[in-house]
Amino acid sequence: MAESSWPTEAQLNDIRNKVSEMSGRDSEEVQVVVSPYRICPLGAHIDHQGGTVSAMTINKGILLGFVPSGDTEVVIRSGQFRGDVRFRYGH
Repeated sequence: MAESSWPTEAQLNDIRNKVSEMSGRDSEEVQVVVSPYRICPLGAHIDHQGGTVSAMTINKGILLGFVPSGDTEVVIRSGQFRGDVRFRYGH
């Protein structure tokens, strides 16, 4: 059985290209953070009673592409929702 890898190179390139278009920066400058979803087949929260948690990641999750801009404005755009969210931090 072939081992599948997530994210695929095509998915990473898609994120890089979208963020590159949005930011006007080169796709080589785009960085991607990968956060896989987790499942807990042996029941969540059993660790509160001293039990063992058997959490594991799956081959799905969240991909966050970004380009450091050097200023305090953050612009977020989703693949599932319309519009942008903009805010500033640090002031």
